[in-house]
Amino acid sequence: MQKTALKITAGIILLSLTVWLAYKAGMNPGNTLVYLDQPGSGHEKVISTDLNGRQSILLENFGSLLEMSPSPDGKWLALITEADDGTQAVMLFSLTENKILVSYPCVAAFCNALFWQADSGMVYFHCSTLDDEVFNHQIVSLDVKTGHSTPLSFNKGVIPLTFSLSPDGRYQAVYDNARKGFSILEDGQKELVLIQSQDASAVLWQSNPARISVITSENLDKIPVSHLVELNLETLTSRYLKDPSIENMDYSLLMQHPKEDVLIFGCRPVLRTLSRQICSASLKEFVVEQRTDFPSRNHSAAVISPDGKVLAYQTLNLTSSSAKPAVWVMDWSTGNSTLLAENAAMPQWIP
Repeated sequence: MQKTALKITAGIILLSLTVWLAYKAGMNPGNTLVYLDQPGSGHEKVISTDLNGRQSILLENFGSLLEMSPSPDGKWLALITEADDGTQAVMLFSLTENKILVSYPCVAAFCNALFWQADSGMVYFHCSTLDDEVFNHQIVSLDVKTGHSTPLSFNKGVIPLTFSLSPDGRYQAVYDNARKGFSILEDGQKELVLIQSQDASAVLWQSNPARISVITSENLDKIPVSHLVELNLETLTSRYLKDPSIENMDYSLLMQHPKEDVLIFGCRPVLRTLSRQICSASLKEFVVEQRTDFPSRNHSAAVISPDGKVLAYQTLNLTSSSAKPAVWVMDWSTGNSTLLAENAAMPQWIP
């Protein structure tokens, strides 16, 4: 295997910060972060912060939080929760009225994979139910204004696990578990291409709505390996995004910097390390730059602020069986990372 040439830019500054405020109290656009406090404790809270030393409890007494996602307009927070009896629900928390206004019960179902459609007031999610020892899968849309839910229909035989739309709504990406691949549709009808992948990894709609980046996965000699593929939907041409200095890479999570032509992703050189770091690369040259350097910590749930200045992410110490997750924030321009909160998880920026 070739030596991995990763430029390490993360300077680590161990400072403690406290955190802040609910939306209606007047947040600074692009600088408001929410995260889960004390995950798995039975006393979970969603905390809001402006990173300036002020904090407030945004939400509590909701059971266990499995997933959360803010709406593109910053007015809603979608949450998937689980009660003590295992019952799940998709809840829509109004950040302007500071309360839950919509609740969709996942009756005898498991729900995940939240996705907001830009400028539509619609949130989508996946639900699976067990019927006669057979799992049934569907994608549900939930209207924030009416609370009305609608299951989406797909071609016969399709087993949908994830769903997303391009910024203009023209294209859709559906992971079809029956064919083990991402089905890319135009206007919800015509399938343009099927991108093979062993699992439903990650999809990124780039700022150009006709371009999509997908993490695909496969097994090479029983070793899981993933790839970054960029697809032009107008020409139906694709290219692998690969740093020639790295033989095999395990990718996770995927986002585009809001102010730069740069991809941000989780990275782990295959067979080199157990920990996953956070990396970035220009879409043009695609030379991978390692942004974090905690060899003993696994990195996940990274999110970039709307102004592109701060990256928030979650870490877990792999050397301790009793370790709890922590949330860190990084100054994007300098690479300096700061511990924001211990025993915390799921950071999300409010636009």
